[in-house]
Amino acid sequence: MKNFLKWASGLMFIVMAGVFIISESLVEALPALLLGLFLIPPILDWFQKKINYTFSKALKWIIAIGLFILIGSIQIAADKLSDSGVDSLVEQASEEIDNGNMEVAYKLISQAKNEYSDNQNNPAVSLENEIRASKGDKNAKKALARMTDEEFELFQKGELTKNYLDQKTLNKNFYILIKEFENERPQLVAKFQASELAYKRSKAVDSQFYADGSHPTLERTVKSACHNSDSFEHIETTHVDEGDLIRVIMHYKAENGFGAIRKNIVVAKVDLYGNVVEIVSQH
Repeated sequence: MKNFLKWASGLMFIVMAGVFIISESLVEALPALLLGLFLIPPILDWFQKKINYTFSKALKWIIAIGLFILIGSIQIAADKLSDSGVDSLVEQASEEIDNGNMEVAYKLISQAKNEYSDNQNNPAVSLENEIRASKGDKNAKKALARMTDEEFELFQKGELTKNYLDQKTLNKNFYILIKEFENERPQLVAKFQASELAYKRSKAVDSQFYADGSHPTLERTVKSACHNSDSFEHIETTHVDEGDLIRVIMHYKAENGFGAIRKNIVVAKVDLYGNVVEIVSQH
């Protein structure tokens, strides 16, 4: 079994070395190839006879781990070197945006997106998103609605220095776009505040219910009133937001006074804090 693992590991690193060679990463290929050859028993035995020295178990581990760390270190260094080149492309794209050459900027961004090692933190993607944001009417209206009265006053005077976008030209263009909706601010603020209140209410309502849809306070209330509380079994709960209160409809099973398990439905009204205000019906 040990020999099988050594062979498997050795061949895996040799294949890895081949992949590095194909991708022209020769610096990474060398330690991968050496580690692969080192792990294959017949090759290691031949090498030990050739140098007339037998490696101890501890030394074998040290050499193997050292080569493995070397491969990883080279890979990290190579990624950083590659990413620095991509960062340069993004900087060039930003300069082209400043110069008004958007077509050239898009080409540079596209090239940088394909070459960066970490897609989640790719600066090219961030710059592309900023370009999109600088042209979005929805983003401009949201920014206008979220301005405080003090910020809006500064904005009207041309004195607001807030950076909505990191790229200076895109940020400037975004200010121009916001200016187009300046007269709509009262309506936008009202709409935004209403949307925020609705969102907060929705979160408050949803937070009352467990992942299976059950309402814990109503469940406890009904369960405590059951003939045999241990027989209670929740089936399904739905709810309707009625404004002042929330109507909750719970389907459940429980044992009746004759010992039979029956399905029941309870309709209740609860407040935003999850308290049961009224049991409307139960059958």
